[in-house]
Amino acid sequence: MDAINKVCRTRGAPKSAGRQRVPPAVAKVCLSLQEGSGVRAHQRPQKEWTAVYASLPEMVAAFGHRPLVAVRARLLPWVAMAFVWDSEHRLFLDEHVWAILATGRRDGSPQQSMVGYAVDDEGRLLVSVKSYTAKWKNALRQPVVSLAVPDGRAHLVIYGKAETISTEPLRSALTAQVFAALSGAPAPEPSTIVEMLDDQKRTLLRVTPEKTIFHV
Repeated sequence: MDAINKVCRTRGAPKSAGRQRVPPAVAKVCLSLQEGSGVRAHQRPQKEWTAVYASLPEMVAAFGHRPLVAVRARLLPWVAMAFVWDSEHRLFLDEHVWAILATGRRDGSPQQSMVGYAVDDEGRLLVSVKSYTAKWKNALRQPVVSLAVPDGRAHLVIYGKAETISTEPLRSALTAQVFAALSGAPAPEPSTIVEMLDDQKRTLLRVTPEKTIFHV
């Protein structure tokens, strides 16, 4: 949370919010962080992290503090998943394993790739990717992504935020779920695939849905 604290400290928020033109939402977050300065990150209420997460785009717009984009992606696991799957959309998703992943290039143009996916217990999509690919680099810089799950002309479009995961033990545990979904076989023991993942430079995107649209 160093990037957030730096913005609050250098801008003098919220005490001098009026002079510095700090957005109200940002000032509120800074005040919360100052009042709980002795509280460790994992001890903060989830609703507090939700407020911080929601305010980050405003911080970036106000201060141009680009590291906050990465901070926002890292906060995804702390934020309650407000999205609720439509039962028909979820059934369609569970009946398929391939999707077209769209990420944003640096110049704003789209980049698309066919990817296999698994769905975790919280309804998030897990996608195994390689760290040298455009989709991984794009997601690191801009976590807003979409996936289209096709079935003939019918297709489900999912809009959401991608969390980038490249460290153990989470990487291998989630990738094992993807391997199981694609192969139809039981998930391998995560510890047995770590060396292979390292050799192939594999990482993982965990996409938290925010909106879905079904086209027939």
